[in-house]
Amino acid sequence: MIVDSNTTDADHTDADQTPFRLLDLPPELTTPIYEYVARDQGPYQVWMAYRKAGSDDENVMAKEVHPLLLTSPEVYKEFKAIFFGLAS
Repeated sequence: MIVDSNTTDADHTDADQTPFRLLDLPPELTTPIYEYVARDQGPYQVWMAYRKAGSDDENVMAKEVHPLLLTSPEVYKEFKAIFFGLAS
C-alpha cells in the first residue's frame, strides 16, 4: 500500500487492512519469494523446549533454523526444498 502524506487514518478502509496471504499465491510467485528469502543465511538461533516421552522434565535447546521453516506446515513443506537446496 502506498500512503500519500496528505491522507489521514480516516481515509483508509478496512480493505486496506486485509492480511497478505502468502499461501494463496500460485507457485510461480511463491517460488521466487522463497528463493529470495533463502539467500539470507542468518544465522538464526531458535530456542526450543521439548519433553522426552515418559518424562516430566522440560529440556531447552538452541538450534539454528530459518524462521520461515517454523511458520506453518504448508510453508515448511514448500520452503524446505528451496532453502536446503540453496543452502548447500
